[in-house]
Amino acid sequence: MEENRSLVSATVKGTAWNYASFGLSKGVTFISTLILARLLTPNEFGLMSIALVVIGYLDTLSGMGVENVVIYKQENIEHNSDVAFTLGFIVNSIISLTTFFIAPLVATFFNDPRVTDILRALSVIFVIWGIGNIHEARLRKELRFRQILLPEMGKSTAKAVVSIGMAMLGFGVWSLVWGQIAANVAASALYWVVNKWRPHLSLDLKTSRDLLGYSSQTVLSEFMGVIQTNIDYLIVGKRIGSEALGFYTMAFRVPELLIINTCYIVSNALFPAYSKVQNDLEMLQKGFLITLKYIALYTVPVGVGLFFVTPELVKVLFGDKWTPAIPAMQAISLYAVIYSLSFNAGDIYKATGRPHIMNVLGLFKLAVAIPLLWIAAGYDIYKVAIAQIVAHTFLTIVRLLVIKLILSLRFADILSALLPAATGTFVMAVGVYFFRSWLRGLDPLYLLIILPLVGGLLYGATIWFTHRDVAQQGIALIRDTFGKRRRLAEIE
Repeated sequence: MEENRSLVSATVKGTAWNYASFGLSKGVTFISTLILARLLTPNEFGLMSIALVVIGYLDTLSGMGVENVVIYKQENIEHNSDVAFTLGFIVNSIISLTTFFIAPLVATFFNDPRVTDILRALSVIFVIWGIGNIHEARLRKELRFRQILLPEMGKSTAKAVVSIGMAMLGFGVWSLVWGQIAANVAASALYWVVNKWRPHLSLDLKTSRDLLGYSSQTVLSEFMGVIQTNIDYLIVGKRIGSEALGFYTMAFRVPELLIINTCYIVSNALFPAYSKVQNDLEMLQKGFLITLKYIALYTVPVGVGLFFVTPELVKVLFGDKWTPAIPAMQAISLYAVIYSLSFNAGDIYKATGRPHIMNVLGLFKLAVAIPLLWIAAGYDIYKVAIAQIVAHTFLTIVRLLVIKLILSLRFADILSALLPAATGTFVMAVGVYFFRSWLRGLDPLYLLIILPLVGGLLYGATIWFTHRDVAQQGIALIRDTFGKRRRLAEIE
């Protein structure tokens, strides 16, 4: 029991520090995006998105995923880290060169010659990040998430300063390109500052085979994940063009910031935590259900609430030129909710040594998603967003079924974990709908302030009166976790 509480406490601490890092760094990124949205055109955002989609696909091969092995392996940590760093640097150098030379082919695929120079400039990112990714992995392995705050803040700040400064000087899309490069330089440099570990170049063949044997499955699963995540960008850019992709990219900004990135943050804490109890079925069961319950308590109301306030949010924060993104953003808000309900399944697969399951499920989703997205892109970005909802609903159902089998869970366990969020969100949605109708015609800025307040009060009150034990357990867990830290600090 004490071990379970210790794991949960460590995970909550890790998630909290991840969220602090996320909240500050993404806050800076979001503010800079609002400024850039008024300085740059949808076409320029779409052009950058095309390049970043390609970079995203190649990034899954970065270092051949050996940083995941550093987290997973619990023995020979120093030697494994040295070999992982060496392998990663070699692989990343090859990927950078490959990206440079294939850039014209990518530009031809998207029928836009401007992509060539942008992609070639961004190719240096792989080498830059390869210098710092093992340092980050070691911090995550040791659950030292507090020390990740500085590099992530430095990354966001460097990107914001360079991008906004160059945009104000009239550099257009190149302000985004150089901002991205500056961000990676800052992050790698700061990871070396906060983590005093220094690598030694080593290419031990036996260790290399061992590391690559595990990482090959995780790399494949991550590649499948990126294809699933970005296939809509690829199809929109190819079929509708860079301007439509600019609107579609902006439609993802707020749901991604508030929901999808939150899932990634929690996942960064869960994988090392699950790995430490990979042979304890009972603790994995409890960990999965606790995560599902509390992440749903956040993501479900946020996604549904965002659906209601999207028109006001876009007009107030982004400006009238971005109004074509409103319907797509509303649909993507609901897609993000569905995504959040099974996001931590992948961490269970990896922690229990079954990363291949993610590849199988990824192929399943692609088989469903690609035809739907391709057909939808023949209409507009709103239809593409709807297609995403349909495809990911199928994947979520299948993921939960697989987790049920792996962890020997009952359907009742999963439904029970989701019930508090569903109850509170239903009451919130009904209340906000009628309140919005009553305030129809009010200035968008006032609606953007009032509706979230009303929705939050209704949701919080519903959870307190219908599932008070869940609310009290969450409060107690946070208080105990950080209360222990304060008491320890006082003793020291």
